[in-house]
Amino acid sequence: MRQILFLFPLEKAEKLGEEFFSFMGVSSLEEARKLDASFVRSKYSEFRGVKNVMFCIVQDDKFCKGDAMKAFYSGDRVRVPVMAGNTGDEFIEGIKADDTDELRNKAIKYFGDNAEKFLGFDEAVKKSRCGYAAVSHPEIGVKSAFICESRLNEPRDCYYYRFIPDIPGDDNPGTFHSVDLWFFFDTIAKCTRPYTGRHYDLARQMSSYWINFIKTGDPNGNYKQDEIAADLIGVYEMRWLLPYFGIVADDSNLARQADGSLVFAPELPVYRDFISTLRDWVEKGILTKDAFTAMHSTAALSSSSDDEDAAVTSGLLVTMTPYTHVPSSAVTDYEALLMPDASGATRWRDLLGDVWTGCFAVTSSCEDPAAALRWVDALYGEEGALLAYAGIEGEDYAWNADGTWSFKVTNTRTINDIRANVLMYTGAAMPGLYPSDFIAKVASPVDQHVFEQNERVHAVSEQVVPAHALNAADQQRANELTAVLGGLVDKGIARFATGEVELNDETYAAWLAELKAAGSDELAALYGGIR
Repeated sequence: MRQILFLFPLEKAEKLGEEFFSFMGVSSLEEARKLDASFVRSKYSEFRGVKNVMFCIVQDDKFCKGDAMKAFYSGDRVRVPVMAGNTGDEFIEGIKADDTDELRNKAIKYFGDNAEKFLGFDEAVKKSRCGYAAVSHPEIGVKSAFICESRLNEPRDCYYYRFIPDIPGDDNPGTFHSVDLWFFFDTIAKCTRPYTGRHYDLARQMSSYWINFIKTGDPNGNYKQDEIAADLIGVYEMRWLLPYFGIVADDSNLARQADGSLVFAPELPVYRDFISTLRDWVEKGILTKDAFTAMHSTAALSSSSDDEDAAVTSGLLVTMTPYTHVPSSAVTDYEALLMPDASGATRWRDLLGDVWTGCFAVTSSCEDPAAALRWVDALYGEEGALLAYAGIEGEDYAWNADGTWSFKVTNTRTINDIRANVLMYTGAAMPGLYPSDFIAKVASPVDQHVFEQNERVHAVSEQVVPAHALNAADQQRANELTAVLGGLVDKGIARFATGEVELNDETYAAWLAELKAAGSDELAALYGGIR
């Protein structure tokens, strides 16, 4: 692996320092200390352009006695726990090639016999401004080093982080190199960027974890394996993790490929990687075996959803509606996790929009179908949308002097009472408008947090498998196949991930054969003609 940072011997570094002093017009450390920091930074940028070199690691044979990465790979280092990571948008690199033919030639050069395997990944042939198969150089370096550490006798704990919060600013900066330092040192108040409360909360948490790690070797400070495991509310919800593996699939387990064709998602090679990751999480205690039950009671996540002081026992929720699974007071403990794929792009199944098709049907027993349709049509107007999401102004909600609004609660009427007995919207995909401008003004910190997280997810939606429409006969057959195959997929994921069935070439092939026998190819063919 090529290193970004170069190792300088002390003599060379000192010579470079003298040249930089001369470039700035000073001859001593005392003179340099009188210079404005902005001037030094500006001159350093110019200096790098002239010398085509930057200040890097100095091998002084006192603090640094060799190549740190090589020492890590070989285990020739101080045997202590290590924490390392990277920001999401720093030092992204790719394979430079004009076209796929040149990419293939370079893949053969780089990967030899594994070239075709490499080119078989969708992201390998995706071209970005950084080239083909763009990856984060620091991320690869850290993870490679940690893999080497895990293979040593008595490996030490290694903690990895990836810093990808939304960084505010008109320049849309992304998570650029060094932006995490404000958070590590809890100094974002000294930054000119318009950070909000949740950024300050994150900074305090990160700084606390770093201090604990420095003091004890354990981020939460007690040096116990007591980190809160994930609880994903059943196998179905785990599919929301698929975009991390470059898979965007619909509820029928169908994934759209680059050429527009449909494939049953478990047939994709990376789907096995997804299951293997779940298995690894179970073995490490990151994910509980109970998470693979078909349905989860709220009690599995907290002592009681009605108890505002209940302790939350899940470190990760994969769900559209966390407020239905944890106490309201604990909702703000969770942040929406964006899903970057191997290319660095962020992909998420689009859940929210200003217009929802939802689910609606008129039965044969309806006395006035026209009135029922008029009622649904009213939900697509502003008045109907507000009734569905907030109730009646003055009765169920009221405007505050500061321009926000609040639900009208009393000693005998809670927010949950209003939601359960008055409002139509309870998290289900109902038809109608999503009044985002109105909801953005909600005063409740919990509701505001949920709204902000929803907006983050919606804002980054990139790839969506469109809804399908079939004739009545084909739809009935598709529904039958989806029900059977969905059950087999859930069962297979659970059995592999929990270790009930060993995950290997033979068992995975047998599972795919079972899915084909149940009609996976037929299901893909039914929808395959739709564009």
